[in-house]
Amino acid sequence: MNKELEKVKEKRIKEIEVYANSHTRDKFDRNGNKIDVYVDYNPIVVSEKFFKKLYTPKEGVILYTSEQLNEFYELYRELVIEVNDKIGTFPTSLPTFCKLIGITVEVLKQYRDTANLEMKKTIDRIYDEINDDNLFLSQLGQASEKSTMFKLKSINEVTEKKAPNVNVNLKGVINQAKYDAKLEKYQDLLLGTSKKGKKKEQS
Repeated sequence: MNKELEKVKEKRIKEIEVYANSHTRDKFDRNGNKIDVYVDYNPIVVSEKFFKKLYTPKEGVILYTSEQLNEFYELYRELVIEVNDKIGTFPTSLPTFCKLIGITVEVLKQYRDTANLEMKKTIDRIYDEINDDNLFLSQLGQASEKSTMFKLKSINEVTEKKAPNVNVNLKGVINQAKYDAKLEKYQDLLLGTSKKGKKKEQS
């Protein structure tokens, strides 16, 4: 991570610590005894404070290299880790990452679809890691399973594998009487055990 981003990281981590210390609340049991301390926070405020844009573009769309995206994503993950450690559960997401670097999720998708192989690999890794983080939090019960799946499908373009379609077509209905008649005929020929066969033996 370059020196400029290191300074940004240090500054925002200090802001995270200040926020955590100023929003602590005591948790009490039914008898009024203090049992814990927690940080009372608003995820939207956290998003706006600590994942605000690094730069304000003068005009047009910002164009980044794959190396820059890697560095920005490293910074983003460091900030998310600090928030989760000092404030509370805050899942990674494409929108908060894109907000940090001053682009939209749609622009990130365009990067992935039109850029060179290195850029595509970088963005695919970002998608994979964010998907994995969210699924992990969902499995631990720290995030709603339904909202997690909705977010992954609608924003991260995750699709579920469809169950195979098995169609059984009955081309005819079995005629039981006809089947019995054939069975009796074969029994008569092979074993001589059918009713007709027994009659022949008796005669």
